[in-house]
Amino acid sequence: MTQYQDKINRNPSDGKAYLDLGKALENAGQLQEAIACYQRGIELLGDAVHLVYYRNLAEALIEQDKVSPNPV
Repeated sequence: MTQYQDKINRNPSDGKAYLDLGKALENAGQLQEAIACYQRGIELLGDAVHLVYYRNLAEALIEQDKVSPNPV
């Protein structure tokens, strides 16, 4: 994860680095942080973002809901 964080520190507008960090965070079970990275990466890439990143974001949101469901 530090390699992606280093890339972001060097270039805060590197949307791909945010998306890669998001995937690493998701794999580590850090869903809230992963979701924030996915959202920032998608925002930075704009129209150039690949649909797989939207899928990754959706999967993290679904998994987060399974781990900590919202009371109704």
